[in-house]
Amino acid sequence: MTKKALIDQIRKELGYTYGDTKKYVELFFCILTKYLKEGNRVEIRGLGVFTPTIFKRNGKYFVRVNFKTSKVIMKALNGDL
Repeated sequence: MTKKALIDQIRKELGYTYGDTKKYVELFFCILTKYLKEGNRVEIRGLGVFTPTIFKRNGKYFVRVNFKTSKVIMKALNGDL
C-alpha cells in the first residue's frame, strides 16, 4: 500500500479532509522514523512491533527495521475475524 492509498483510505473512513489526513500520516511516519533511528523498539497494539537494528558498513550507519505482526493482524489475514 502506498502512502497516498493509506491517506485516501483513512480520509474516507474518518471523514477528514485530504490535507489534514496527509499531515497526520506524515506526522506518524516522522515520529516512527525518529524513534527507530534512535534505536528504540516501537510497539503499536493490534498492529505489531517494529524493532530496529543499527549497523555500520563502510563508515556509514544504517538502520534495518524488522516488523512482527500482532496476533490480531495474523487472525485477520487468515480470515479468522
